[in-house]
Amino acid sequence: MKKRLNWEPRYWVCTWVTEGKILKHFPDCYTHYYLSIIKGESVGELDLFAPAGIDEDLIREYAVEMDLAMKMMDRLDSGDGFSYNERKFFFLKLLNYAHNVLSKFEPELAIFTEIPHHVAQYVLYVVLKKNGVKTLMFKPNTTLGVRLLIYNDIYDDPIATMGQFKFSQEVDSHAKTAISEFIESKRGDYSRGIPDTIKSLHNQSSQTRAVFATLKRLLNAMAFFRIFDKSKFSTVRKLRGVPLEESEINKAQLYWLKWKGFRKQKKLRRKYDVYSTYDINFDEKFIYIPLHYQPERTTSPDGGIYVEQLIMIQLLRSCLPREVTLVVKEHKSQFIPKREGHLSRFEFHYKALKEMSGVKLAPLETDPFVLLDKCWFVATVVGTAGLEAIARGKPAIVFGGGCWYRSLEGVFYVKNRRELKVAIDRIINGVVIQEDSVKEFMMEFYQKSFAGVILPTFRRNQTEENNVKLMADSVEKYVRHVFHWV
Repeated sequence: MKKRLNWEPRYWVCTWVTEGKILKHFPDCYTHYYLSIIKGESVGELDLFAPAGIDEDLIREYAVEMDLAMKMMDRLDSGDGFSYNERKFFFLKLLNYAHNVLSKFEPELAIFTEIPHHVAQYVLYVVLKKNGVKTLMFKPNTTLGVRLLIYNDIYDDPIATMGQFKFSQEVDSHAKTAISEFIESKRGDYSRGIPDTIKSLHNQSSQTRAVFATLKRLLNAMAFFRIFDKSKFSTVRKLRGVPLEESEINKAQLYWLKWKGFRKQKKLRRKYDVYSTYDINFDEKFIYIPLHYQPERTTSPDGGIYVEQLIMIQLLRSCLPREVTLVVKEHKSQFIPKREGHLSRFEFHYKALKEMSGVKLAPLETDPFVLLDKCWFVATVVGTAGLEAIARGKPAIVFGGGCWYRSLEGVFYVKNRRELKVAIDRIINGVVIQEDSVKEFMMEFYQKSFAGVILPTFRRNQTEENNVKLMADSVEKYVRHVFHWV
């Protein structure tokens, strides 16, 4: 991009693996390890954590973002080790950091490799965005293989934003076949329609299997000794009673935290089973609400304030007739041992739903496609269930601004009570979903995305050089057509 558009990178958040490559090509660029940011460490003579003049006006300006950022810190928690006051203090520290980056480097454009969903990235993004700095970020989508969408805002609608501009003017025969197969899988049985990523996770759902897999890795003598070496493992989990900056752990500690997480997940699953009910009358009018796995980018930050899914459910309950039931179903991944669902879900969530009038928790084994077919409409933050609903002829209401398919016919994106009531009225009056609407939308999605990857595990047959060129080409085209930069 330096050769093509004369861009000069001034500040780069990196890892020790990438720093050498960056400085080789851009020796004047200021590089900063992400782990160093979490620890509050600057590099060189610049103190990026010095007081930046945060006052009451700024705190009020960032009040919503502070709430979202503190929820995002679930990812750093070791399990009940990150208190409210500690989270607030850390947010203020990052707010100083982000304003110092803004004032010292005066960027015109900030490029994020993905939607900023780790708290330091998110706070930096928010500060830059509020101060008029243009931003770009990539969002991977596995609907048709692995493709990337470019966003200029976390809550951007990339399909609509790009207007008539497309990366691909044609949809090749292979893509057309993939689109047809995708739609057919969503219109058939759930065994065919379950996404590959979810299949992979569910294959890991056995706690016994997870424990034995870990033990097998540790049988390697070298691996066993390395698990106690913090220098070989750079992970931060906020430990109770230990400042976040000093909470770097080794693999042995991480395994112990995961084991405690397994036990919490088992207890949580038992509570969910107690609160759920098979007493769901499919002949009566009901709304299907599939919960998201958390903590994850899809709700934090893509869902905005609706990262707290109880807010969405309470809002729906307040706007719907009393005779309409809300059927809520937990995401199976919430209880998978290798994941960290215990950090963002607690018994009080299920208890609150159980006690809410006109709300029922569906058993975990209930077929999602049966619920889709029998419901009046689907409500979700940004989940794939909304897209599946449209494919099966049912309307969907989505609450998260980060929903990539929100401009699809039959999808109602709402941000507040007023918009929700309008959407419900339109559904009451009848919503006709054309059979080809999903096909046409998916073809447009294909043309406005590209086959780049941001994680090496998805690269497969693509070389790093080809992937970098493809991403650079796409960014150049995007800024020329969307930002109108020459």
